[in-house]
Amino acid sequence: MSLNFKHFELIEMLQQNCSFQEIIKKSNLSERNIRYQIDELNDELKSDYKIKVNKNDITLNNNFSCLHDIFKNFEKIFYSYSSQERIDLIIFKTLLKKESININRLSKELDITKPTLRNDLKKLKIYLEKFNINIIQKENSIYILKYNDLDLCYFLSSYLNKYENLAFNNFALKKMSFFNLQIHDLFLEFFSDSYETLKNIRKNFSYTISDNSLNLFFCFLIGIIKFCPKLYFKTNQDFYLNSFEYIEIISKMNEFSQNQKLVITDFLIGLSYTKSNPLIIFNNWINIEIEIYKSIVSFSKSYSINLIHDKILMNELINHIKPMIYRSSKKIFLENSIYNEIVEIYENLFYTIKSSFNNLERNLNFIISNEEIAFITLMFHRALERNSLKKPIKKIAIICNYGLSASKFLEDRLNNTFYIETTKTFSLNEFYNLDFSYFDLIITTINLRNHSCNIPLVKVSPLLNEKDIKSLKQFNFKKQREKICFDSFVKDLKNNNLNFDKNKLKDFIFNNYSNFFIENDNAKSFDNNFIEKDLFSYGNCKDISEAITLSCKPLLEKNYINKSYLESLISPISLNNPNLFIGKTTIFPHAVNNNNVFSTKFSFLKLKEPIVINKNKCNFIITFC
Repeated sequence: MSLNFKHFELIEMLQQNCSFQEIIKKSNLSERNIRYQIDELNDELKSDYKIKVNKNDITLNNNFSCLHDIFKNFEKIFYSYSSQERIDLIIFKTLLKKESININRLSKELDITKPTLRNDLKKLKIYLEKFNINIIQKENSIYILKYNDLDLCYFLSSYLNKYENLAFNNFALKKMSFFNLQIHDLFLEFFSDSYETLKNIRKNFSYTISDNSLNLFFCFLIGIIKFCPKLYFKTNQDFYLNSFEYIEIISKMNEFSQNQKLVITDFLIGLSYTKSNPLIIFNNWINIEIEIYKSIVSFSKSYSINLIHDKILMNELINHIKPMIYRSSKKIFLENSIYNEIVEIYENLFYTIKSSFNNLERNLNFIISNEEIAFITLMFHRALERNSLKKPIKKIAIICNYGLSASKFLEDRLNNTFYIETTKTFSLNEFYNLDFSYFDLIITTINLRNHSCNIPLVKVSPLLNEKDIKSLKQFNFKKQREKICFDSFVKDLKNNNLNFDKNKLKDFIFNNYSNFFIENDNAKSFDNNFIEKDLFSYGNCKDISEAITLSCKPLLEKNYINKSYLESLISPISLNNPNLFIGKTTIFPHAVNNNNVFSTKFSFLKLKEPIVINKNKCNFIITFC
């Protein structure tokens, strides 16, 4: 039996006390597949570590408290490496050990075929070239690596930063997993002669810097200790010799040569721009600030908001982008653990910023990674919150290609969530001839990311989910007044011994103040109006047509639709709609109401096993009529 990283991800989730449903959601696997994986794990685990599976729950043995012990319980030969894991092992076994790449030896060590290994080497070659490290074929099965030791140290800072946490005295793994533990063991073995030196430096090092940058610094430092590169540093020596960073280094790191200390100072300054350190190491530092300013101007035009005079934003961007340019020049990449979450919550803001910085990348000749853009997104989000009061949102254009019913539903959801003076819905064709000056915001269900309209544009789901509402809250909407429940209002009046005719009061209120009252708590309830318990179903289907037909069954039975609406849902035009998917595994089939829909409703179908639609897996269907 060969285990792979999926099995060990499952172990990590179990150790975190994740429920069955949480594991299904995180792993994007079916319940059946997860049960298979548990059976495969139990085949390899000793009796002390067996995983018990009940009907709807998973029980761990108490011995599961230490993942390190679990991983040590497996023989490495039973682990099936991913391509990226094999590449990282090749780096450790050849590049860091300064050995040639022997195809015959490595294929046996990694237990893979030679063609597979050669394919991995092609990927590795492209990756290492970014760091000025070249793989050159010497003989049929032998490759050599060509580089200088300083470039190797720069590479090492990024490579080790993925796995090792050297920023604290108790050096440890960043994340426990079976493969990461192997890398950690290789690290301790290979750097054993450098490890104590680094620990002593770390113990006395007091320079203030972010944890991520500090870890990059020590990953770089252990490379300098290990490889002792011969260096000659001559650029801006006077600046470095008088810097606070150099003083800190010479007082704590006597084991390095003068040139090595200058290189280490350069690296530390490049990671840690501060006001006291003007970074004159950048020959074009004035151009950098001009390009940052122009990027803010570009963003301001896209969002129709003036952030040009926001000094906080300008300073935050300078403090981040100058070290970022340095890191980019050395091919050092910061990790952003919340990158996916930022893109998910602030998708429109993220891509607008990415577009606004295109000219900066082109003019300064470097590329900003998506992880760096995510950091910058948070800066702009704070700037929008600081400045949003200047531009209230009153008039909204809705661009929707889901048909009249869905457009009306989205419009009602917006009006019930936010106070909006005007909402108008347009088709995609109408959008291209729209007078944007009339509107404060465009809300679209279509991807219009590359279209410039000079006012803020936000893409949402036609259902306007919680993620969409959170994204829209960055704008200055007037809060929607909560309506008073009439029945509760009457009850409070009676509790205060007030005598009145309930029917007369009701007529008076709803004739004159209907904007402030609802008849009862459920009168405007989304759930009660559109969703009924018996419109939920669960089943297995072989294809998309069968799944949509099954999801429509309760709608047909209750006469909410007729058969012609179902036929339009499973027509080739509807099934090939690029907006069919509204999530990673959720589809939203819909069609135009041609007098074949008699009530606005949703039905829900959860598939026991996912079906494949245009190479994407689907396990949840929301049918709208």
